[in-house]
Amino acid sequence: MEIPHFKHKLDPENIQESIKPILKQIRPEWNLNEVKFKQFADGISNMLVGCNMPGLGPGEMILFRVFGNKTELFIDREKELETFQILHSKGYGPPVYGTLENGLSYGFLAGDVLDTDTIADSHISSLCARHMAHLHAIKINHEKSLHKAEPMLFNGMLKYLNLLPEKFEDPEKNERFEKQAPNKAKLMEEIDVLKTVLLKHNCPVVFCHNDMLCKNIVYEKTKDVVLSIDYEYASMNFLPHDIGNHFCEYAGVDEVDYSLYPKREHQLKWIAVYLEEAARLRGEVNPTISDSEIVKLYVQANHFALAAHFYWSMWALVQAHFSAIDFDFLGYGITRFNEYFRRKEEFLALRYDN
Repeated sequence: MEIPHFKHKLDPENIQESIKPILKQIRPEWNLNEVKFKQFADGISNMLVGCNMPGLGPGEMILFRVFGNKTELFIDREKELETFQILHSKGYGPPVYGTLENGLSYGFLAGDVLDTDTIADSHISSLCARHMAHLHAIKINHEKSLHKAEPMLFNGMLKYLNLLPEKFEDPEKNERFEKQAPNKAKLMEEIDVLKTVLLKHNCPVVFCHNDMLCKNIVYEKTKDVVLSIDYEYASMNFLPHDIGNHFCEYAGVDEVDYSLYPKREHQLKWIAVYLEEAARLRGEVNPTISDSEIVKLYVQANHFALAAHFYWSMWALVQAHFSAIDFDFLGYGITRFNEYFRRKEEFLALRYDN
């Protein structure tokens, strides 16, 4: 089904009025004078506004997203649109109602977004593991898809490296940047270190969400399922990277606390559930997963967790340069760089029997 494009630009300064002409076309039966608007404050890449009529359930909400400033430099919007269509066709995501000149309109997944408590809950974390296994099992026809077979990780890092400013215009921000963030030569050195370590694992490349943080996971209690939202960074990638990245996100975003990074026992249970579900999806009945398989993926996931810290650190520096959103991207990036260097030796010391 072809998705309509509206030659209309949303105005972040007058968002409700600028949404109404498009909402009238998507839902002509709605009375625009009665529509309730809700601005979501959780996202740090874009502006997100929900629209609904009184009396309708949350599942009827229409979302409008205004793309963040210059995000097109590192987010492929055509690929994101394709991802929406793939996941909606599998029952994992909402429909898309239309594209706009600077945004997107799509459906709402009803449920509760996770937080740093619920993401670590034993039952909900198992649902997350199963959901990720389902995402990784999606087969992509690379000849017909914008999702090409190569992993995005290192190309993404290099893209951010090339987008990094030499200095920030704001003197205070620039002083923090120069004193607390690695310089470009050090960043390139660390990328080479990560490449050397991670490519030795020879991990499978699968369809990954790449951004399964708390606020991008919705728990629907009546159906007892979790689904992921926000597919801007979804792409082919190394399988353990999605897992390691997810574990990093137990720490939250607004008030990051890396003491919440899951302990070994929790990770091993999570990975066991993931591997069992992945085996079932391959057609195995009552699969038995060996301890060595679990430990191997545990080690790989923690090695790739370092890459996740590094990737999002560089992303944050780029956002600190371009984004108009009120969020301390520079501070967030520095925090993740610090965590990368703090855990680097510990994580790289992890081994499994080949």
